[in-house]
Amino acid sequence: MATFNELMSRPEPVFMSWSLMPGALATEAFAHGSWDACCIDMQHGFVDYPDVLAMTTPVHACGKPVVLRAALNDYSTMAKALDLGVDAIVCPMVNSAADARAFVEATKYPPVGQRSYGSYRDGRKQDTGAKGALAEVNARKFNFAMVETQSALDSLDAICGTDGIDGVFVGPNDLSTSLTGGAGPVDPVSSQVLAALDLIVAKCSEHGIVPGIYAGSAQFAKTYVERGFHLLALGSDIGFLESASEAILADARP
Repeated sequence: MATFNELMSRPEPVFMSWSLMPGALATEAFAHGSWDACCIDMQHGFVDYPDVLAMTTPVHACGKPVVLRAALNDYSTMAKALDLGVDAIVCPMVNSAADARAFVEATKYPPVGQRSYGSYRDGRKQDTGAKGALAEVNARKFNFAMVETQSALDSLDAICGTDGIDGVFVGPNDLSTSLTGGAGPVDPVSSQVLAALDLIVAKCSEHGIVPGIYAGSAQFAKTYVERGFHLLALGSDIGFLESASEAILADARP
């Protein structure tokens, strides 16, 4: 199976599942399937830190990488999740260079950041105490800054240029809300949002980092891939459960 680094380096788009529900069964089912990686959501889902350990273990056993969307400003959990082996962190609401720097400080080892060394579980897979190995860990643990507000767009160049930011991950619904000041409908493919997405992809390319996005449907994902996004989520476990069950029920009813 491909490592997260390898997935980020390949030319094809990378698709990851998105788990809001706690417990290992759904993430394990995703990992046994065709998903390239599995994302666990601690911001808007129902997942706590002990759940992350339980949900990460079967995914790694299937040879798939784990991405964690952490809760807002929860830097301590980001670092602990990296210690247990999470491959990438998505940090919500990075609105400035200062926000990006605080994110990096918590999640990268010196000299890039100030992450404390104590990676017992992940350290069993990689000798993080060996000379020069911390730089290798910094290189393989990806940091995605979420850009989802007008403020973030205003600081986009500084965010993308922050040492230790490996990618940008867009929340298009929040971005849509921010761009209209909450006055318009949530539209993740409006002309205003698409113009912002083109700017984000261009800035990621300029800084040599990865553009990612949450796509609520396969059709939205196709639009975003065409515009240059590389890492995509296609909806959540709860959404999949609702839509699949309704479709099956509709087929079964006379």
